[in-house]
This record gives sequence, structure tokens and C-alpha cells, in this order.
Amino acid sequence: MLLVVVVIFYIVDMNKKNLWIIIFAVLVSFNISCNRIYNNPHDPQTSSNSWMPSNMELIVDDSSSVRIIWEQEESRIDGFILTNNNYLNNAPIIIGKDQTTYLDNSSFIVQNCGFDFNYTLKAYAGENQSDEIHYSNCANTFVSTISVSNIGSESAFFQGNVYSSNSVDEKGFCWSTASNPTINNDKVNLGSGAGGFSNQLDNLQQNTTYFIRAFATTSNNVYYGRELEFTTLEILLPTITTSNITNITTSTANCGGNLTSDGNSTQTIKGVCWSTSSNPTFSSNSTNEGAGTGQFNSSINNLSYSTKYYVRAYAQNEVGTAYGDQKSFTTSDLNPCGSNNCQSLNGFNTYVDKISSSSTAAWQIGTGYSGSGLSLTQSCYGGYVEFTTPNSNTIKITFWTKASNAGYPNRTPVVTVDGINYNTTMINGSNYDWMQLETDTFPSGNHTIKINFTHVSTYYNYYIDEIQFLCI
Repeated sequence: MLLVVVVIFYIVDMNKKNLWIIIFAVLVSFNISCNRIYNNPHDPQTSSNSWMPSNMELIVDDSSSVRIIWEQEESRIDGFILTNNNYLNNAPIIIGKDQTTYLDNSSFIVQNCGFDFNYTLKAYAGENQSDEIHYSNCANTFVSTISVSNIGSESAFFQGNVYSSNSVDEKGFCWSTASNPTINNDKVNLGSGAGGFSNQLDNLQQNTTYFIRAFATTSNNVYYGRELEFTTLEILLPTITTSNITNITTSTANCGGNLTSDGNSTQTIKGVCWSTSSNPTFSSNSTNEGAGTGQFNSSINNLSYSTKYYVRAYAQNEVGTAYGDQKSFTTSDLNPCGSNNCQSLNGFNTYVDKISSSSTAAWQIGTGYSGSGLSLTQSCYGGYVEFTTPNSNTIKITFWTKASNAGYPNRTPVVTVDGINYNTTMINGSNYDWMQLETDTFPSGNHTIKINFTHVSTYYNYYIDEIQFLCI
């Protein structure tokens, strides 16, 4: 750091009565110590053991080749230097920085202890070299814990290998939440004989650190590969968004979402939920589109026409239920799809509940709500008219009617669709004069509809007019 010191001299010229100011700048430099952190492999002051390779393992593939594998956390290096210490006269092997596996076809060295392997490995960055990692083993059986991958919240995938000049009775993996697991801990047996093996392990605990080793047993010994450590994922609340609503009809709509994160759970389900009230939940009307992240689409059915609904995508796992943003839509109104102005009895089956067998009471064309209509004005106990829908998409009808008897309110007829009763609601008119009734919604299709004034001992005059068919 550079420090500038300014020194000011005052000189007084007594003869000229002038004050002269001479300013000298004195530059003084000095060092200020600070706690600098050295972590770049290209810096010679960086500790050589802070960027060295780790977890070196040897895999004997067959009687003439081995694979050396390792891990490297620091990426700011230029490569690796591998030395086969059994062949010191050979030049070290230079390996690229992005490579963490090397295949060595050097002849095996056989000692009394078995096959002898001896390697050292270090990383280099420019002129700098890291500390060495060393692998040395002499045996007749070599077990390798190759890798742990596809780590989930409750599962992981393991790969291993065993090479032996002896008979291998059992091979597999053992694991524990403590270091150096053995076959006395949890284990899985994957058969016998030399060669590679792998296993997808399930039913692990979420957010838990495990230690795993490959193992092999012969008649006299148990052999273990290197120990690998891994931590299962923590199960979190899912993340989901709600997509736009499309294809809105009188009773259906389409909506979906995008499950961007399942919260690390394989049991996350997704879908949409809806209600006529805001903030619908999974416990209300909902779909289930199964597991798996990504976009999905759901069909929303059995809606009421001309009704406002609220919809949200949802995702649910062991932690809880997450919801996307709320959207709303209104179903379409029904469309008129046919009518009968009741100017003729054609197309109607009629019945009269007669007072006696000699009665001539019958449905006729008489006074209607608008012009003429169907009427039953002779003394009787009731009666009905029956007709078919003109359109297979019909889900509701309206009609005008009255049942007059001085001083009495209208009788409301019973409406059946294919023999099933459906309620009606008065939407216009008066209970003492012409009134317009609307049926509840019934399934679409070709139907037979009956408007029935059921048996009553009091005589009424019955009128029906302006039947309107409404379709989806």
C-alpha cells in the first residue's frame, strides 16, 4: 500500500514581506499485512493437499486390465499424473483434467500375497502439483465399490465389481448410517461368482447420510471395496403452477398445470381441483393425474351451466399439498335446440285419467299461453302428455303450464325423463296463472319425456304450451 505524506514549509522573506509556502510531497511506501486466502491451484502458496484427488479405487476387470477411478473436487487444474509403482522405469502417465478413469493394461505383478497393485495419483496446475493419493493392495480377491448414483429421497443405485482367483460365494453391498459398514449391518446379496453387479436400493430414510461398501466372500475371508458416502434427499413441498383454462362448455372444461418440482418424492401426485367457492382444495372436486414432473392436462366434468368456478392445480406428497395460482371461468349457458309450440297433437302421446269409462275427456288444441296450446278442460282426475326430444344433446326443457281451479293455486305436474322423475322450478309467471317451469338437468341423449298431472279428486283444467328444448 502507498502512503502519501505532505510536508508544508513556511518561508518568510522578510525583505519582501512575502510569505512563501513550499510544499513537499514525500512518498512513503510500506507493506500492510492482511489475511489473504490461498485457494487457487495455480498459486504456489496454495496448500498442495487442498486440491488433491480423492477416493481412488481399483477395479480389476479381467486377468489383463484394471481400471483406476477417482474423484476430483477442484476443477481449476490442468490434469493428473498417474504412476504405476510396479513399473518405475516407465514414464508417468499424463491424464486430462476432465478424466477420472484410466484403463491400465500393464502386466499383473504376482507376489506370494496374490496380485500386487501399487499406484499413486496427483493433480497438477501449471508448475504446481498436489499431494499424492496412493492405492496399494496385494490379494487374490479385489472388490470395488464403483459408484453411487440416482440418489433420491428414499433410494439410490449402486455399482460394484469383484475379481478373484478364488471361488466367490457371495457378493453384494452393505450399508449403514455409521462409517465402515460390514456384512453384519444391512446388506443385499446379489449372487456369487466374479464380475460386475449393481442394485437399486429402496426404503431408505430421507435426508440421511449413509455409508456403503461392496463386499465379496470366499470360503475363508470377507473382502470389502472402498467406502462411499452419500446423503438421501430431503422431501420438500412440491412446486406447481396452474395452466390456462380451455375448451369451456356448459358442463366441461380443460385445465392442467406444470409440476416443476416433486419435492424429491416418488409419491407426489398432481391434478386440478375446483369449486364454486374461491381457493378450492384437494378435498373438493379434483382429478388425479398420477406422479411425475412436467406439464399435464385434466378434464373437468359434471359442471353446471352458466356457473362461475375457481380452479387450482395441486401437488401432494408426504410433506403436504401445494397449490398453483387460482384461475376462474364461467361455463357456457345452454343453447335452445328445438321447440314445440303445441299447435297440434302430432308427436304427442296423451292419456286422461277419466272419471268413468263413458267419459269423453281428451287432450285437445285449445287456449294456450301464446295463441293455442294443449288443453284438458273436461272433468277428469288428471292426465299426461308424452313426447321425444328432437336433439340428442338435450339436457333440459322449459314449458308454460297452468292447472286452473277457482281459488286454488296451480298444480305442478310431475316431469319424468325415461321414467325418472326430475324436479322443476318456476322461472316465470304466477302460481295462480300461467307459469313457466324449468326441469333440472338430465343426461344428454334421445329421451322420452312425460309431463304428468297425477291423480287428484278435485277437477282442474290443464294447459301446456311453448315447450322449449335446451342443449349443451
